[in-house]
Amino acid sequence: MTKGNGRAYRWIVDHANHVGDDCLIWPFGGNNGYGTFSLNGKQYYAHRFMCELVHGPAPEGNYHAAHSCGRGHLGCVHPHHLSWKTVSQNQFDRAQHGTQNAGKYGKLTDKQAAEIRALRGAMPQREIAAMFGVSRSTISWVMTGKTWVPNRKHRKLAPGANAALLAEIDKPLDFLASKYGLARSAIYRRRKAATQIGR
Repeated sequence: MTKGNGRAYRWIVDHANHVGDDCLIWPFGGNNGYGTFSLNGKQYYAHRFMCELVHGPAPEGNYHAAHSCGRGHLGCVHPHHLSWKTVSQNQFDRAQHGTQNAGKYGKLTDKQAAEIRALRGAMPQREIAAMFGVSRSTISWVMTGKTWVPNRKHRKLAPGANAALLAEIDKPLDFLASKYGLARSAIYRRRKAATQIGR
């Protein structure tokens, strides 16, 4: 977090009338991708502070400063991308944006990980890393499925995919989980069943 020297506060005030369609990214410190700062000894989330500055105080009750762009976890504080929404409204938006896991896996979402895997071989990993604002090693991990595992709860295989999975069931669990969009435990259960029937 930046210290309470007023720079972050002045930056927000200076950008309260920001226009344009592109996200306005917080240039200071943050927490799980969300901008934070200190002012007069109190800590603030930058997007929430901006929402209050531009749209007034949050309505009574538990309201979030929600992002219409779906890029709050990347530090967006664009005043016109923000609005007050209930928790359920914000969760619905996050599901629509594919960002319900943002923060849990650092800056990346399920959708972004899929986009990264689709770029394999199309351009250098360092360029992909710059595009998504992460390290080259993170791109490598996403592509190999070693450390970045998307939320696969309740996902099912597409018709015909089970046979393809069983044909390579002896490959590493992480590789198969990433390729078929299933949890490692689901791959393990299929492997165990295949072994028991003498595949």
